[in-house]
Amino acid sequence: RILNSAEECELRVRSLTPDGKHIECDETEAGFESVRITDLDTLRIVKEEAGYVRFEVERQLGRSLYKNGLMDSDTKEGNIVSGNFYSAQPYCVIDGLDFKYTGFPRRVETEKIKQVLDAHDVVFMAHHLSNERYTTTRTMRLKLDLNQSVLLILNIENSEGGGRGHVRFEVERQLGRSLYKNGLMDSDTKEGNIVSGNFYSAQPYGVIDGLDFKYTGFPRRVETEKIKQVLDAHDVVLMTSLGSSPSGEIFNVNTEHLASFVAGALGATKAIFFTTNEIAFLEKENKKLVQNLRVSDARNVLRYNNVSVNKAKGFIHFEDNEGDLAEATKEAFVKLKWCVASLERGVKHAHIISPINGTLLQELYTPDGSGTLISRDIYEGIRVANVGDVAGIYDLIEPLVSAGTLVPRPKNVLENEINSYYVFTRDNLIVACAQIKLFEMGFAEIGCLVVKKEYRSQGRGDAMLGYLERLSVQVGCTNVFVLSTQTMEWFVERGFTEGMVDDLPPTRKAVYNHERKSKIYMKRIEDKRELDAAEMMWDK
Repeated sequence: RILNSAEECELRVRSLTPDGKHIECDETEAGFESVRITDLDTLRIVKEEAGYVRFEVERQLGRSLYKNGLMDSDTKEGNIVSGNFYSAQPYCVIDGLDFKYTGFPRRVETEKIKQVLDAHDVVFMAHHLSNERYTTTRTMRLKLDLNQSVLLILNIENSEGGGRGHVRFEVERQLGRSLYKNGLMDSDTKEGNIVSGNFYSAQPYGVIDGLDFKYTGFPRRVETEKIKQVLDAHDVVLMTSLGSSPSGEIFNVNTEHLASFVAGALGATKAIFFTTNEIAFLEKENKKLVQNLRVSDARNVLRYNNVSVNKAKGFIHFEDNEGDLAEATKEAFVKLKWCVASLERGVKHAHIISPINGTLLQELYTPDGSGTLISRDIYEGIRVANVGDVAGIYDLIEPLVSAGTLVPRPKNVLENEINSYYVFTRDNLIVACAQIKLFEMGFAEIGCLVVKKEYRSQGRGDAMLGYLERLSVQVGCTNVFVLSTQTMEWFVERGFTEGMVDDLPPTRKAVYNHERKSKIYMKRIEDKRELDAAEMMWDK
């Protein structure tokens, strides 16, 4: 049924067996003329075919909205939205007859539906109509008043289609159950729905080097505002690999390409890629798990193994060695390449995880993780200082020396200690600097951390601190400390805790300036994974 402004909805139905043969429907059970028994096999077919019709309706409605000028990226109106907008319950056993998976509506998420309709979108819901026993195909002609919101309820049992529809229903069901069990799907808070729809458009590859890719395509545009509206309502957005063009054609899109494209368009913090095999990147010498890579290192790995990509359309090519690589190895490089693509589109972090129960939680919530984390090169532009930088460092720190925030550092002292300084440059201009000194017992001191005034609040200070913390861990110094008279709170916010003079290593304690009475703040870093977690909180 089409509610609200529908003028006409015509369905033509014919009954088929699962193998496609025409059949005559049997009479229903006595006393239950409108309800059919649904066993597990029938339920799977229902989900597969319901998904097929669901894709078709979304495609046709999307094309109609576009042709009438109501699906527009400027107005952010005219999307087709489907999801868990209602719950059901089983008939169970009635008069000794077990109806198995046949059910009836239990509760409608009216507030969620109203939110979608108020945004001038179309709500699409599909359910199992049990007045035919076997597979049916239907053709539809829909004439809608497109100046108003439309609520569409499509009655279907089965039609010609495939497994994607089944997967889509299964994902929605599992997500819905998880949200409900964890108290996130509640009729009082109106939160926790699973929402899918035409959240992106696709375009065809066309003919490349004489090869017609037919209905294979790649992402064209993402409806970012629509997705953000759903996420702001604490709902889960579900997208599939079938994308439609404005003309209504459906194209099969590579899922990794879609994930990378959407994550970049949304400015996501993380993009997570699961492998189909239990694979991992290991260090060549000690066979330890590679817990993290910088994007530049990831590019070097791909380049070393002759893996290239067409950035515009997403083709990945293994030059010369494709036949020599195992399938799991090729998959690992493909996932790594899409991680790099995600970071190049603006995503902060990308993860590669094996499909084992618990690995996602372990990756996100434990220090060691379970897979490999690839991060942007936030340290790009940082290098060891040289004698030619002395004047620039002196000019940068002089205002703070005059204010008493830093101890004086004459140019001759800077020149003698220049190898312990690092600078952050932009267009050959020093915009930040810092010094690191190594001590006995695994201690390292970070000092003279200064950022040029015009570049503060841009993550430069965090980058300098993180870079030197990584250097400390790399050389075996897991205890980092700073001395400060003015900027204590900044270090506390980054995991440092106040210490005492007696906590300093002996050689540093011996030269501590008791007249200046600088406060001491210390931080213990076990491994680089802790720093990866801290970087996620930076405003980069």
